[in-house]
Amino acid sequence: MGLQVASRSHGFWPMLFGNAYFITFSLVFVFGKLATNLVLGASWFNAIRSGLLGFVFYVLACYVVHILSKPESDLLIEDTRSSSEFYSIAVWTLFLLFILTIQVMNSHDVITMEIPIWSRINSIWQRIVANLAGNSDYLEGTGLVGWPYLLLYVAVPVVILWKSGSKLPQLFGFDLKRIGAALPFVAVYVLAFIFSKGITAANLLNFMFVLIWPGLGEEFFFRGVIQRQLVKTIGNPVTAIVLTSFIFAVSHIPIYIIGYSYSPVRLGSALLPIMFTSFFWGYGYYRTGVLWPWVVIHALSNLVGF
Repeated sequence: MGLQVASRSHGFWPMLFGNAYFITFSLVFVFGKLATNLVLGASWFNAIRSGLLGFVFYVLACYVVHILSKPESDLLIEDTRSSSEFYSIAVWTLFLLFILTIQVMNSHDVITMEIPIWSRINSIWQRIVANLAGNSDYLEGTGLVGWPYLLLYVAVPVVILWKSGSKLPQLFGFDLKRIGAALPFVAVYVLAFIFSKGITAANLLNFMFVLIWPGLGEEFFFRGVIQRQLVKTIGNPVTAIVLTSFIFAVSHIPIYIIGYSYSPVRLGSALLPIMFTSFFWGYGYYRTGVLWPWVVIHALSNLVGF
């Protein structure tokens, strides 16, 4: 057993710490957390502890996934598709970020500009959810309100992949050799949810809604579409995961700046953990090749706050 673990872990550390993108990514996280914590009033000890412990936790989580998952030779990396697929995904990603920004600015009365069709669909859905919530405490503050975003994060990308002849990301799969590496983390998040929220009909319903959005929506798009595309195009999975994590963090900027009125310091403090959490989810998806454990973990993470 020890020899098997040693053999599986042999390539992990060079793969991460021999990658310039990951080194830069890690330094930004550690020193960014240190700086933002100090500015927010933390002591030097707490600021250093926060940055280093967060970094160590996520790296060790990736290490556990690595040694519990299939060997490198068993991982399937798809052949690079035509450049048209890459450009289609890239253009849609930029347009999606534009839509998110306009939507947040519009909903907080910063501008009056609306995007035809999308704004109409979203406003109708908002009214439906508001009416439902008025008749049931269960629906208050749930992920149900964000379900129209599945059109942007799932439906359109599915069409792009279909038109380009690319396979869809594998959402379901129950081969323990593939998903076994993710199950300990699923269990940890489930226990955290149970102990922090409790098992009630309202909480379970809330979890089901958040599981669809943002859990499924964001994991499908960022891990299943963008990350897979970057891995195929770049060929280096660590670099692809770092870039995907950066894009994932950027997608949260509009709501934090406009919706929550975060200062630059608070924005940095919020985005840095999002980036490294995204890296962990991305590495887990790369090693397992199945989305559903990371969809569940994403949803539970949103609900329990870590």
